[in-house]
Amino acid sequence: MASRGTRLFVTALVLGTLAIACTDLRDDGFTGQITHRCATPKGCDEALTDAKARLAKCADPASGECLSVKEDVASVERLNKRHLDEAAARAASAKQADEAMAKARAADDAIKSNQKTLEEVTTGHSADLHTALADCRATADMAKCDNGSPTPSEKAECLTNCQQFGAQRSEDLFRLMLRACTETAEADPKHTNCLVDGRVWSPRTRADECSKKCASLAAKLHTWASAKVKCCDGAPAPKCRNAELRTDCCEGHKGICPEPKPQDP
Repeated sequence: MASRGTRLFVTALVLGTLAIACTDLRDDGFTGQITHRCATPKGCDEALTDAKARLAKCADPASGECLSVKEDVASVERLNKRHLDEAAARAASAKQADEAMAKARAADDAIKSNQKTLEEVTTGHSADLHTALADCRATADMAKCDNGSPTPSEKAECLTNCQQFGAQRSEDLFRLMLRACTETAEADPKHTNCLVDGRVWSPRTRADECSKKCASLAAKLHTWASAKVKCCDGAPAPKCRNAELRTDCCEGHKGICPEPKPQDP
């Protein structure tokens, strides 16, 4: 009888211990803490460690108490996975943003590089065109406008500009040539031939025209120089010619009002 009683006592003790163990796991308040503890990633990670530790203590995996513990583990795992997924999504979004920013910077750098290259090319091209125009002006060689690889419109602009410059320069040189001839002819009326020099744009084809104008102007100058000074009362000066103008030429005739000296036409 004593042996039977001992066995019954031991069995009851074991069952009681198991019941107390499972009852402690179910009633330790862990289930009610899951939502609060999993509010943060760190808290949820710690809760998952504790949930797995509770499951390891469960003696009978098939018991209702242990099934509840397993459900707690699953709940914590789901919540923890949500935190992990959100963290992964944030990391992916940040990576995508960084990649987009890197692409934008690369595109901006490429644009700046292209602009710099284009500016260098444009600047070099413009310098070549400027040099070509300067050479054309300096040599009167229209072929110089082909230098610098101009476009048709750039070449046309160079030719027009060079021709306009040449025409003005030629006209200026013609007037200088005529003035030199006139000064010589004023001293000696026999010398009325214009001398054409070798300067660029020198009006060589206008030498005859220059000589005719020189002769005409020289004749006018001779007539003017030999004419008497005109006084302001309309009377000619009694003793002065235009070539020998003096302050006393028109005394008593209200001063001197001479005819202007003929100038280059």
